[in-house]
Amino acid sequence: MIRRSMLVALVVIVAAACTSTPDIHYYTLDLRASGEARTECPVTMERFRVSDPLARSQILVQAAPTRIEYYATDEWAGNLGAMVAKKLGAELGADRHAAPALQVGGTVLECGQVDAGGATEARMALQIIARTMDGQVVLKRVYRHTERADGASAAAVVEALSRAAETIAANLAEDLDAVCLVE
Repeated sequence: MIRRSMLVALVVIVAAACTSTPDIHYYTLDLRASGEARTECPVTMERFRVSDPLARSQILVQAAPTRIEYYATDEWAGNLGAMVAKKLGAELGADRHAAPALQVGGTVLECGQVDAGGATEARMALQIIARTMDGQVVLKRVYRHTERADGASAAAVVEALSRAAETIAANLAEDLDAVCLVE
């Protein structure tokens, strides 16, 4: 009886050792500046908050108007809000040496794949709040952009999300220049 229990335990251990976990692929937005967003307003970036569906590390897929899913083995390499802030900062030139005139932050409302009529799209929506250095809100707006992905993969979607962020940054740069208080 003991031999039989030991044999069963050994079979279970060997079977468990033979199963493998799938490889996880990690992604980040393209954090290089595209050169498309030009602003004369020196800014400092705050870390963005993320909406509840985006709080997970997996990349979101809007599979239907009322259903979301997540890629099983494709994840963000870090905090999505921090990546968005870093991407916008690179686009807007937040690393310039001038004293910042505005603090820019907000919330990532949407950031993921959207399956729309057989096409794969990447959608980003950001609620942006810009404040003077003493805390006065000078801009509060939601920026949205949808970009067609070059394929139905997480890699293609993340590349399209990077392009969407660049378009949003270009629009934001124009708005920041309009409200900037630098003399």
